[in-house]
Amino acid sequence: MPMVLDLHGSGSTPLQQISGSNIAATADKHGFAVVAPQAGIPFIAGKSHGFAWNVPGVPLMNGRPVPSGAPNDVQFIRDTIATMSKALCADQKRVYVTGFSGGARMPRRSAANCPMRSRDRPDVRAAPAEQLQAGPARVVLSFHGTSDGTNPYNGSKQLYWSYSVAAAAQRWATADHCGKGVTQQVVNGVMSTTYNGCQGGQQVCCTR
Repeated sequence: MPMVLDLHGSGSTPLQQISGSNIAATADKHGFAVVAPQAGIPFIAGKSHGFAWNVPGVPLMNGRPVPSGAPNDVQFIRDTIATMSKALCADQKRVYVTGFSGGARMPRRSAANCPMRSRDRPDVRAAPAEQLQAGPARVVLSFHGTSDGTNPYNGSKQLYWSYSVAAAAQRWATADHCGKGVTQQVVNGVMSTTYNGCQGGQQVCCTR
């Protein structure tokens, strides 16, 4: 059966993520397995005592650097996929990763389900944005609220979230060697910028 990894946000836990996402009921209805791994860095976000992911090249949500000796969560996600795929007899061609907030950053930075490769780690489909290079095509879908005060849609001065969603889409397009973006109105109040002509037939689209 298909397998989905559901990654919790910073300061949260796997049980909180499963409960908040209601993914268990969805899995029962549609017939897929759910794996909810736990990040390795103890982290407090407001009143929430949980854990944070070691996202390569990104400081923690409080602006502090990742603690020395923190677990390699990129490798952890890869190992989790390999181990649980075998344990659950998962379909290797239908392994997906989803997440919330900090947990949503891990899929594209890890070996899980990202179309980019690192210059220094060609075996790992992960890299800071400035190191992204085109690789085998994968589907990446990201939702970001325009009223998000923690990770503002238009970016912020915080090191963990320094550029806008539109800039992130532009970086994906650059990494995939796409053509110039074309912006058009989809419906009233909704604009979409699409980058076509990408290497390998990929397409990058940012809708707001």
